[in-house]
Amino acid sequence: MRKSLHTIACESPTRLVLRRRYVLAMGLLGCLVISFGGCERDSSTPAAVELRGAGSIFPEPLYDRWFSHMTEQHPELTIDYEKIGSGAGVQQFVDELVDFAASDDPLTDGEVARVDRGVRQVPMTSGAIVLAYNLHDSEGNPVTNLRLSRQAYVGILLGTIRTWLDEEIAKHNPDVALPDLPIQVEYRLDSSGTTSALTRHLSQISQDWKQGPGIGKTVTWPVGAGMPKDRGVARGLKQVPGSIGCLSYAFAKQEKLPMAILENKAGSFVAPDSDSIRLGLSEISLTISEESAFVIDPVGEGAYPIVTYSWILCYRVYEDPDKLAMLKSLISYGLQEGQKFSRELGYVALLDRVSQDGLTTLESITLPQSADTATSIPVPETDTPSGGIAVGKGGEEAAAAKKKVPPEKPEDVEDDDVSAKDAAADDKEPDAARPEQSKTGDTTDEVEQSPTSSDPVSYTH
Repeated sequence: MRKSLHTIACESPTRLVLRRRYVLAMGLLGCLVISFGGCERDSSTPAAVELRGAGSIFPEPLYDRWFSHMTEQHPELTIDYEKIGSGAGVQQFVDELVDFAASDDPLTDGEVARVDRGVRQVPMTSGAIVLAYNLHDSEGNPVTNLRLSRQAYVGILLGTIRTWLDEEIAKHNPDVALPDLPIQVEYRLDSSGTTSALTRHLSQISQDWKQGPGIGKTVTWPVGAGMPKDRGVARGLKQVPGSIGCLSYAFAKQEKLPMAILENKAGSFVAPDSDSIRLGLSEISLTISEESAFVIDPVGEGAYPIVTYSWILCYRVYEDPDKLAMLKSLISYGLQEGQKFSRELGYVALLDRVSQDGLTTLESITLPQSADTATSIPVPETDTPSGGIAVGKGGEEAAAAKKKVPPEKPEDVEDDDVSAKDAAADDKEPDAARPEQSKTGDTTDEVEQSPTSSDPVSYTH
């Protein structure tokens, strides 16, 4: 029965308080229900995606630009990239510890066969390896146009030419009052694609180098002081008068280091710049085979002699569709719009045909349920198990292909077991190099503490 106004008015104060609290509580409950109902996640909000990568230092400034752009455009994206060198990056990729790797060397057939998920290798940028130096003439003026013949720069790196007054150097620099100084060689101590590209070239033009240090991401250098990464080599150069070192053109340009003008196969002395490097790179066919991914000694009269591509290594199959989509978006951006930053940062933009080959390779990276249909992309009959330099094979496909058609091994390409030799060299090299490092004081310790050490760099917005 409904209570009369009189009855309500006669209720005790305690009951009135309880009634009001009940009404207030019900009202609050209703507000909470409405509030939570309105806070449900919008299905259109992109899921957070993290891409982990590791490897080459050679393309560092360019990749920094690309990664920053991508995370600005996609706030849900985080990219953690460890700049640890090509060799260490390849190892993490083969062990499937990262989502992608960067290397200045394509994987060997043996490395590809170890990756169960398959491999796709995409050329992303290109550049050159230079000999930067710190040299003043006998009057104290900086030498800015040093010319080195093939015999001279091979001899310097072999340790058979030890002073700047050597006749082989002097005869090609008649207008330079060379100083009476010993030559100090600075080289990359870590496992590096830069070292691999340089030693391929040296082995091609010098039997003494080929039969001595040979080809590898790490080698036993006959002379000099080992430094970690390009930044370490640059630091050593700046500290030691009379020093010369091997590093990427992009980094030497960034550090404003003078670079030697080198004699090429045609007998011309060529300075490294975008045009001379591009001319050398134009001789690389970049078809499917690993062997054709290198031009070890360009023949063009105006071609710079030591050039290389740098690659991103991907798996053929990814489980996470969001990660796959973002990785493809990143690589597609780098192959196309991202190339516009190349010249200002010291790189050479990819030729159109190379970019298109990369985009074709990208199409063959799939989710597991789509992996079978990925083979519908045409694969040339000349394909080798080199991991898809254009559209190649990887993983189990590579192993099967190796059994059917053993690839021929050219004289100027290292055996597949070079990676094992490199691993052994990694264990031995630091001890061998440490006595030489004392010539530059505690440079190594200072460099290892720099912000561009192997600590991962996170790109996120």
